[in-house]
Amino acid sequence: MKLAHTALIAAAAGVLTVTLAGCSAPTNGERSPAFAAAESLQPSEASAAPIGVYEGLLPCGDCAGLRTTIYVRADGTYTRIYTYEGEKDDLGRTPSFSEAGSWKLEGRRFTFTPKDHSPAWLADSTEHGLRLLDGEGSPVEGPLGPMYDLQKR
Repeated sequence: MKLAHTALIAAAAGVLTVTLAGCSAPTNGERSPAFAAAESLQPSEASAAPIGVYEGLLPCGDCAGLRTTIYVRADGTYTRIYTYEGEKDDLGRTPSFSEAGSWKLEGRRFTFTPKDHSPAWLADSTEHGLRLLDGEGSPVEGPLGPMYDLQKR
């Protein structure tokens, strides 16, 4: 378990390095040390990093779908934004709401804990993103199951 945690931290640090490397201007045609370090990441390490943005369209009982975006940050925080597709409020705006909180990862299982003390929710890390789970921690089955998969940007 400790080895997996260490590998996760190393992968997250690598992704952060790649992100920051894009912000620095090259000097004299040389590559920055951050860029060189990012190049040394193995593909499996980079894809295993949970830090990033996840998006998808969840089923909605009274709208065309809930456009869902989850920002998972390296500092252990997240923001989840829902936008009601095909709906407008009285001012002509598309209704949306957001939630912020903290996250932890054990194996492939995320636990997201909202700041407002509403119930925690779960998701499993997949090869291409996240699979949101039901209230009991199980994947949603049946024809709607794939709609609970969010893709990593």
